[in-house]
Amino acid sequence: LQVVQGLAPKAGERIIGTVLSDTNCDADAEGLSHCHNGIELANGSRIAVIDTHEMQRNRCMRPGERISLTGVGNAWVTGAVSTH
Repeated sequence: LQVVQGLAPKAGERIIGTVLSDTNCDADAEGLSHCHNGIELANGSRIAVIDTHEMQRNRCMRPGERISLTGVGNAWVTGAVSTH
């Protein structure tokens, strides 16, 4: 995930958040979606990310889902939606 607004966690830092929104989900010519997601972090701050993914392999994030984010470096994080 590319953080486009707000502060990404530092490399190796993990934080929990809640997905607030999911927009811009139409696939491009290569079949990739570049979804825009708003996420509220456990510390009360908010970030906006772009989630580039292939719809056939990975679904969009849904508002209300909890997500674990880990900083990779610069403005990049990895994310895993909680299944609980």
